[in-house]
Amino acid sequence: MQTSTRLLSLFRARLGVRRAAGLTMVAALAALPMRSACTRPQDDNASSYLVISSLNAASGNDPSHLGGVLQSDVISCADATGSPGDAFCPVNKASTMFPDLGQAKLAVVMKNPTLAPTSANYITLTNYRVTFARTDGGTAVPPQFDSAVTVTVTGSDAQAGFILVPTASKEIAPLLALRNGGEINTVATVTFFGKDQAGREIQATATIGVIFANWGG
Repeated sequence: MQTSTRLLSLFRARLGVRRAAGLTMVAALAALPMRSACTRPQDDNASSYLVISSLNAASGNDPSHLGGVLQSDVISCADATGSPGDAFCPVNKASTMFPDLGQAKLAVVMKNPTLAPTSANYITLTNYRVTFARTDGGTAVPPQFDSAVTVTVTGSDAQAGFILVPTASKEIAPLLALRNGGEINTVATVTFFGKDQAGREIQATATIGVIFANWGG
């Protein structure tokens, strides 16, 4: 009888230890942050997005001739009656610089292709950024720059005109040295930024080849 009493006491003691350990484990799990097994929904709930369907550019001294590759003239000759000319230009011409121009064709595309865009899907551009990268692996390129643009894209035929190469970039290295010869081949990356009608931020990127040289024009 005494032996049975001792066994029962031992069993109760072990049961108490296990129960205490279990309560400790439950408390530890309760202290951990809650996590869901479901995938977090995407933040982008917009029904439309922005597409750059084409990107063209024109040299500043011949802005009517747009093309898919820009031959950027680092110094140009402008009409200047009576000018004696200079190291770069003949008589009656004077050396000058022009900014090079870009033109992007933009479209609003619905995520649901069976729907047509409405005013709720319009996207308004506010600014853009241009960066350059050399195709030969070199690092000397015109500096990145940002500027403003305001275009509301309502369908598939919106256009945005902008400066692709500012005059200031032609007045400093590495373009300044090209006045005396040589060329730099680059790819320009243009990123447009804006918002949809609900205030969500939108951006789209396109690229174009730009060859810098003194083209003698």
